[in-house]
Amino acid sequence: MPATLRISDVAPVPLPDRVRGRAWLHGWLSEVPDGETRAAALRLSHAHPRPELLDLGAERDGWREWTILALEAAQVEVEDAWGSATLEPEEYAAAAPDPFVAVEAGILTHLDSAHRGELPRLLPRSVPPGPVRPLGLDRYGMWLRCSAPPPDAPSSFDVRLPFAEPVSDLHGLRRVYRRLFARATP
Repeated sequence: MPATLRISDVAPVPLPDRVRGRAWLHGWLSEVPDGETRAAALRLSHAHPRPELLDLGAERDGWREWTILALEAAQVEVEDAWGSATLEPEEYAAAAPDPFVAVEAGILTHLDSAHRGELPRLLPRSVPPGPVRPLGLDRYGMWLRCSAPPPDAPSSFDVRLPFAEPVSDLHGLRRVYRRLFARATP
């Protein structure tokens, strides 16, 4: 059956306009055949480990409790701060997740709760003063949401702090953060 899966990327820090991006996967939805459910559950568990996946083959009163559906993507649309694009299924399948996708929420909420006062010092001098909150993090840099001071509120804008080079692991991210925050020390 034809189907569209809509995905919204929502910032983990409570902000106005928290949606950072959207994606739409268009294609065909089908049930994974009984003989392939275990392999599908294993593939799924690598990305999203859940104890319920252990019960995929279980039946109660002659009925299976779980069904695995597969979406065969025919087209992918992506929209974010950089604009929009349409991807072919092969491009989408070949894409790798950002190395910080699993830890980004924890890092941003930590920055927001423990280092919010330091974040404005990371910005270039050309950015007007005002509250700053973390918005996003990836291997290439960090996004900060800046708000205008009270008389000019509620307008806000986002500033990208690019890293000098792409970062591939937490060790590299710590090095980049130490450099960023060292430069921001008054």
